[in-house]
Amino acid sequence: MENQFDKQTLDQVMLDLNKCIEKWESLNLDTQTTIVALLEFSMEVVFKHAQNTEDALGAISGMLLNKLESGEIDPDVVERMFDFYEVQNGSIH
Repeated sequence: MENQFDKQTLDQVMLDLNKCIEKWESLNLDTQTTIVALLEFSMEVVFKHAQNTEDALGAISGMLLNKLESGEIDPDVVERMFDFYEVQNGSIH
């Protein structure tokens, strides 16, 4: 899936969203639930507007890989997440 927005637009969206989240936090609102809802919405948008499932998953995995490579995500956490998924789904090797 190709990125259709320029860096300036993406930076502005992130800035605006961060301002909203900070405002919600200052009002003692449940920001964690809100962020999860935004994530679910974003995932739905990715799948709805991707040309196919492979493109959608490629976009999502590409973002995760960039975060892993930049050190923003702890690789051990990702590994534990997949281990947890396998245990929950009965597919332990």
